[in-house]
Amino acid sequence: MSNSLEYVYKSEIGERTRYAANTGTTEMSVANSNLNCSCTLYTVLQSNSSNGTLIKTITLNGTKSITKGMERLYTESNDSTPIIDIISEIEIPAISQYSIQESFAISIEVAFILQFQYKLRASIQNGSENIIVIAERVGISYPQLKYF
Repeated sequence: MSNSLEYVYKSEIGERTRYAANTGTTEMSVANSNLNCSCTLYTVLQSNSSNGTLIKTITLNGTKSITKGMERLYTESNDSTPIIDIISEIEIPAISQYSIQESFAISIEVAFILQFQYKLRASIQNGSENIIVIAERVGISYPQLKYF
């Protein structure tokens, strides 16, 4: 083709951003009462989509009786010296679980985009609590460019 105007970008009609659903989970049982990220942090998920990962909801489930405390969420960069930032604190109420009393459970809508290769990390203030963290996420991708 001799004329450079013939190499024009054309998108597919009706193509939109694509989302690939996925879920990240971890079970926390070791306490981290420090606010400086110097103790046990659990990896909930890592963003593997080059366009980032949209975290839609975060759910916390206690698996037994728990004491009042805090659950913290962090982001961690994938640098040689990782940068860890606290992004949220979620208060956990004291609950005594027994045959008819459910344990703690909460689901929070967040709509948060985690950058490529960043990690969502979590910690709990009180130990031996066994709290499960579930992050519902979707990887983001865009339609491929087509040249004609």
